[in-house]
Amino acid sequence: MVHWTPEQLNRDYGVRARLDTTGIDAELRAFLLRIAALVLLIALFVTAVTLAVLDRLVFRPSRRLYRHMLAAGADPDHPLAYRLNSNRDDELGAASQAFDHMLERLARDRTALRQRERDLQTMNTTLEAQVTRRTAALTEANHRLQQEAKERQAAEQQARRLARFPDENSNPVLRVNPDGEILYANPAAIPLLRHWEDEQRLPADWQPRLTAATTAGRVTYEEVAVQGRWYLMAINPIPEEGYLNLYGVDITDRKRFEAELAKRNTEDALTGLPNRQVFRDRVGQALRERASDRGRAAVLLIRIENMDLINGLGGHQAGDLVLTALARRLRQAVAPDQTLARLGEEVFALLIPKVASVDELARLSEQLLGVLNSSVTSQGHEFASRASGGWAIYPHDGADTATLLRNAQLAAHRASRQGERQRYLFFVEGLNEAVESRQRRLRELRNAIDDGGLTLWFQPQLSSDRRRLSGLEALVRWPHPSDGLLAPDAFIPLAEEHDLIIPLGEWVLKAACRQLHEWQQLGLPVPRLAVNLGARHLLDSRLPGFVADLLRDYELPGHCLEVEVTESTVMEDITRSEEVLSRLVRLGVQVAVDDFGTGHSSLAYLKRLPIQRIKIDRSFIAGLPDDAQDRAICRTIADLSHSLGLQVVAEGVETTAQAAALQQMGCNDLQGFLLARPGPITRITHWLRHEAPRP
Repeated sequence: MVHWTPEQLNRDYGVRARLDTTGIDAELRAFLLRIAALVLLIALFVTAVTLAVLDRLVFRPSRRLYRHMLAAGADPDHPLAYRLNSNRDDELGAASQAFDHMLERLARDRTALRQRERDLQTMNTTLEAQVTRRTAALTEANHRLQQEAKERQAAEQQARRLARFPDENSNPVLRVNPDGEILYANPAAIPLLRHWEDEQRLPADWQPRLTAATTAGRVTYEEVAVQGRWYLMAINPIPEEGYLNLYGVDITDRKRFEAELAKRNTEDALTGLPNRQVFRDRVGQALRERASDRGRAAVLLIRIENMDLINGLGGHQAGDLVLTALARRLRQAVAPDQTLARLGEEVFALLIPKVASVDELARLSEQLLGVLNSSVTSQGHEFASRASGGWAIYPHDGADTATLLRNAQLAAHRASRQGERQRYLFFVEGLNEAVESRQRRLRELRNAIDDGGLTLWFQPQLSSDRRRLSGLEALVRWPHPSDGLLAPDAFIPLAEEHDLIIPLGEWVLKAACRQLHEWQQLGLPVPRLAVNLGARHLLDSRLPGFVADLLRDYELPGHCLEVEVTESTVMEDITRSEEVLSRLVRLGVQVAVDDFGTGHSSLAYLKRLPIQRIKIDRSFIAGLPDDAQDRAICRTIADLSHSLGLQVVAEGVETTAQAAALQQMGCNDLQGFLLARPGPITRITHWLRHEAPRP
């Protein structure tokens, strides 16, 4: 209740006002509750936003770092495969970069450790070989000493025993005075007397032996050859009686064994030619002679390049017969003062002790290689041998035996790689450096494969209307520490030549499947990932099993993986290729023929092999759309493929006009710089997320 008086109002009347407050408390409480609920909702929203930001900026990178740390710890052999490649500039970015640096240092340390282990293994192998050789030599020497000791002991025992029964002894027994006059000879000594042509006195050259035995006062021994037999003669002085007794023991078998052993140590058992040891000795002797008269000598190393093929076709017995025939031909073609030897399974060597001119060596090369590069008939079959050779000339190409032989081997190896262009080569300066550089590059490549030092780039493939991603092609690259990023042409031939192509291919397949799995985890599905395979892979029956394990481990369907093979690769052994590719197709893996039109282009293998896709070689794309022949070839390939139920991919597309022409011809997919250039994982991931066309 409120009351205002007339005086307060300055009126003639007063006012009384009354307010009902019965519901004010309830409304006030409701208002406060609404305010509290609003504040709570605002707090929850702010908290959710804050947590989302923290998850994106902190928690998710932290979990990714944690997963990579666990994975790197579980797979210490491939540390570089777990790098984060983060470009953030905050504390987590610094931690990720520090983790990457740690992995790189770990990779370098493991590479150095593997190299030290290999060096140690090499040293251990060399030491074991030396110990084995020396042990064998000691064993042989000990055997001969024991044999000689036994023979001498037998001779002494025989001498003591037969002194009582000389006439009945089947071995020669003689008694002579110090002047060599024969006082007694048993019947078995008659061949000796006839050989000496005197039955009264020993030959004059025996006098010093008798004097030496008498002076020494002990038994001495002499070996005597008589009519194809060998005798060990024991000269036993009897000074108190004034004569000497001679007792003989037949050692023909021992001498024959020693001769066979000497022959085995100096001759090649198969061809009868001097072996490596004799050849090196004769080269050393020739070099010493040329050093005194300032002349020149030369060494030719000859390689029979296709012995593996001959052994595979006819067996090792046929291979031995072929080598024997070739050795006989070479022996007939060389001069008497030249030394022909066999140094290894398929390697012959020729020493020219005195060289008049290089032209003489060239003519001799043509003659010898002409003899060798011809067919040999063995066991009713005709085998065509193929040879190449390398020359090294003293003193220009080497001042000692080892250097000369090594340089000749380098020249022969280079001639072998030249093929039909050059069947023999002379050693040239710089060849050593080139070979050493090649060997160093080979070791680096082996380490890169073992330690994850390679990387994959990818190039997209789009549908011909460029509205849909069809797939990616995996391209291996080598980030070389000193030479920069190397393309496949710089190291694939080296891997194929030295049996590294199988582990390299397995690394590429594994890395490709792992990356495909990561893209799927990121919500970036790739319809198809293509990987190139070589001839050695198609001949490897283990490949389908390896691919099956990868698909299972990375939870990938088979159709996500495509293998690309070339025509020439398939045709090396089409039966084996068909078997391996069929097993891959049963896994769901797709097969594409790369560089179509540049190889055999046989319709038979297109029908026979389980192929889903053909790639037109870029050489036919370059002239489009103006070149009429290129247009005809591309259209023919497309029509042929479609009639066989195959898809067509055109690679090397660089202009819009080319793309339009190929689309008009019916090509299904395109690949080339016009669509997208090859790039590393980070760039392709960004392209897939932001730039790849969506259907």
